[in-house]
Amino acid sequence: MKVLPTGDFVAEPSEEITFKVTRKNTPCKASFDCQGWANCGPVIDLDDHTKQKTCKATVNEGDELSCAIVVGFRKDEQGTFDPTDQYTVQITGSKGGGFNDKFTPPPVQNGSTYDFTVEKAAE
Repeated sequence: MKVLPTGDFVAEPSEEITFKVTRKNTPCKASFDCQGWANCGPVIDLDDHTKQKTCKATVNEGDELSCAIVVGFRKDEQGTFDPTDQYTVQITGSKGGGFNDKFTPPPVQNGSTYDFTVEKAAE
């Protein structure tokens, strides 16, 4: 996996990409919407703080893949967010490369879509 200067990602054909979301506070309220992949495994709860999903890239050069990750924050009884609450997204490729992203409140719903393109197979 490579991260391009545009913020987009490149995956090798059939490369497995793992999306791991960890929340400082519990419970972890992350959801995944992954599109275009050859296949994706289920969301795994590693513990109360962490969820993980792994997807396998297609084999066709130029295929476009994405994974939208949405996280949720809660307000307390006074209607404010815990300013120390944070989600960390770690994206790693089975053939190398990695990327980290962070989300803090507000808003209640926060997140990002990570776009991948399948690159030409190494010869």
